[in-house]
Amino acid sequence: MRFLIVGAGAMGLGHGWLLSKQHDVIFLVRPGRADFYRQEFDLRINDLRPGQTMGCHHFRPVVTETVSGNPDAVLVMVDRLHLAEALPRLVPLASHCPIVFMLNHWDLARQVNRFLAPTDYLIGFPSQLGGGRLGHLLTLTVFGSGTILQAPQGDRTAMIRGLTRAFEVSGLRVHHQRRILDWLRVHCLQQALTAAPILEAGGFVALTEDRRALDRLVRAFREGLAVCRAAGVPTWRVWPGPLFLLPTPIVVRVLQGMFRRPEVAAMVTGHMRHGLPEWVQGCRDIHRAGRQAGIRTPELDHQMEVLTASGWPGPRISTRPAFPASGS
Repeated sequence: MRFLIVGAGAMGLGHGWLLSKQHDVIFLVRPGRADFYRQEFDLRINDLRPGQTMGCHHFRPVVTETVSGNPDAVLVMVDRLHLAEALPRLVPLASHCPIVFMLNHWDLARQVNRFLAPTDYLIGFPSQLGGGRLGHLLTLTVFGSGTILQAPQGDRTAMIRGLTRAFEVSGLRVHHQRRILDWLRVHCLQQALTAAPILEAGGFVALTEDRRALDRLVRAFREGLAVCRAAGVPTWRVWPGPLFLLPTPIVVRVLQGMFRRPEVAAMVTGHMRHGLPEWVQGCRDIHRAGRQAGIRTPELDHQMEVLTASGWPGPRISTRPAFPASGS
């Protein structure tokens, strides 16, 4: 297949590297950035898939500054804060190939539907990879599974199954979600509601050792799940929602054990290098939705205070077009 990847951060580049082993991959980058992305990237990979090992690799992306050609699929992997820049430029592609949005976003459909019809796009999530980028160095963990795509349904069945095969021959093990938007909202909590606790604790490692801070994180997550339910999400069906039905001390121990895993710590700290503003925006989105629903959220209120005190009055979401239209 021919993939066009919109977004050349750690997730976009990591997936492009994996997919390029079996497919043609080209990256759509911002004007003036092509020379940077045409240079070779060094990848330090902690590969947890069966039969794979840690190693260093090199990857030289193929890039373009214009929407052109005839891709078989488009993967949108920009972060939440830059999605508005990309959406207008995707419109000409909607009738030609599947567009798959793979990013963390509390209210993705509402924003995308301003430009595309729901039948014009699919939703997934790149949770099989984690890590970060520093210049031309990528540090990534590849987990054994975790790539998400919405479940095949109706006249989209063949399209989604084709994408699934294309991912899996590249080593991405796909799990299908029937209620993908519900899943995405619950998943958004996992990053968005850890931003303030990490800042308040003084870092991710400090958070993992602070049981009182983890206790507050559990209570904040339960408030976030209440906001999800107000939006119609059956949280008892969407993991990790059921975990938070357990007594708080048990949930704290589970989270502490998970956070202490080296691969999880590497993924979180790597992503934070560039992704923290996106997490903060997600937290603000969830808090705003809770207030609009009339839900009492004392822990989320506290997180807003922490973010403000930490110098996060709210990142400005750019609306400047970054991707020129086809032929421009």
